[in-house]
Amino acid sequence: MTAGFDEITNTIHDDMAESWEFQTVPPGEFSEALEAVQDPQLKKALTESFLLCHKKAAFESQSGNAKRKWINKIYAAAEPLTKGIKRDNNWENVYQLFDTIKAAVPEVQFTVGAKDGGYGTNPDGGKFKTYTIEGTTPEGFPINGSLVCSFCGTVEDPMSAYDMSLILN
Repeated sequence: MTAGFDEITNTIHDDMAESWEFQTVPPGEFSEALEAVQDPQLKKALTESFLLCHKKAAFESQSGNAKRKWINKIYAAAEPLTKGIKRDNNWENVYQLFDTIKAAVPEVQFTVGAKDGGYGTNPDGGKFKTYTIEGTTPEGFPINGSLVCSFCGTVEDPMSAYDMSLILN
């Protein structure tokens, strides 16, 4: 065996291919190391694994771009509604935000919830309410996130005003 064979077998293992480490080997270096492999079956298996990993990496990159487009479309629709302090007694701005998002991307099916009512307290005593958002794009990519309403009303009634922050991934 040559140094090229040892290098390539140390770089390419089934567990590494599954964890995408294959994509860190540039095609030129792979070709050079592969020349040292004498066994035709091993050469074929290594080549197929290398190509499969690079195809998966390309697909993952395209998938990330497709998912990002959906998220950007949601942010664009939500931006006007998340600016400024909101003052209402029945969370109408929150519901309006969710309705706007659903109208902007009707292809994405969303579920909105608030675990244990969604209310919480920061270490500094500030109050907030968190809504969880879960959705799936038509391509099958998950979109998850939260809407955090930070209360900023009066001392007597902290919930009389709130600020909204939408976070998606």
